[in-house]
Amino acid sequence: MSTQPAALTQIHEALAAYRPRDAAPYWDASGSAFAINAVLRAKPQDEGDALRLLRSVAPFVLWAHEQDLPEHVEAVFTPDRLEEYLSTGARAEWVSNTFVTVKWAIRRVGVGATKRAPWTPKLTAPKDEKLSVPYSQSEIDWYRAAADNQATARRSRYMRAALAMHHGAGVKHNELRFIVLGDLVPDAAEPSRGLGGAG
Repeated sequence: MSTQPAALTQIHEALAAYRPRDAAPYWDASGSAFAINAVLRAKPQDEGDALRLLRSVAPFVLWAHEQDLPEHVEAVFTPDRLEEYLSTGARAEWVSNTFVTVKWAIRRVGVGATKRAPWTPKLTAPKDEKLSVPYSQSEIDWYRAAADNQATARRSRYMRAALAMHHGAGVKHNELRFIVLGDLVPDAAEPSRGLGGAG
């Protein structure tokens, strides 16, 4: 998918206007041009996409300059440099981004900007992924036995309800106290299924 000339002009203008917080003098001298050229080689689709990439790449480029790396995409945008940056780089820039977003953006720019760097192909998720049953019948039986072996009948009922809601309905333990009787709807099709059912 190629970017239209008008959109490309808007991308260039947006990238040229970007300045990272607390930018070093290097950014104005040549760092911005280096980072912008690398981002453009990743072929961003629009202004938002380009700025999302540049927000992650700018601190990485500044970090690379502090490490005295040559201003060359093949020297800066490598998997090893990315891992080194993620483990030692300035994390103050990651307030608006997450670790995964930073890694994704720098990897995307690295793949688009370099020819020799050993980027591995991105793995694709299997197409027809089958979900397994969350609990085996033996685990359900063990939970039921644990509920039945409580010190009092009242505790057994509480534990059965907690197990049914926590494991059977997917309610978190801290959400259990907000459940009222009106929230509970019996499953008429299968009354004996679930952790709290009879059986």
